[in-house]
Amino acid sequence: MDKKKSEKGFTLIEVMIVVAIIGIVATMAIVTYKRNIANAQVSEAMTLLGAARSAIEDQIAQDGTFATNAELNTLAVRQVGEFVSDLTSDETTNTLYATFGPNTSSIISGRELHFERDPTTGDWYCKITSSTIPDSVLPRICE
Repeated sequence: MDKKKSEKGFTLIEVMIVVAIIGIVATMAIVTYKRNIANAQVSEAMTLLGAARSAIEDQIAQDGTFATNAELNTLAVRQVGEFVSDLTSDETTNTLYATFGPNTSSIISGRELHFERDPTTGDWYCKITSSTIPDSVLPRICE
């Protein structure tokens, strides 16, 4: 008598394909997660920069000068956040700099977000340099 046994289960190739697919999906999820974390941290810088821009606009309206670093303190501008290690101004170039601290995403850690004011029009715009944050996490206003 011939006994045929039907085998049930997955082949090694099928298991390997499933593991490879899971690995690819996990890699994509991690990259997206890191970018979303960096975006959230950049939003803190945008908040601090927005407050500083408003205070500087008030000062310009009063005496016509762009605030120095020392004046940022007197304007009651918050210069440090959970993710922003420093907020500075450069009155010679009419630029505000938000520097990201070491407790941020590796995508933006140690990098800066710059906003420059056009003295003629009064418009603010992002200033992109080699030390600024990558395009993938730039705020929409900078695109």
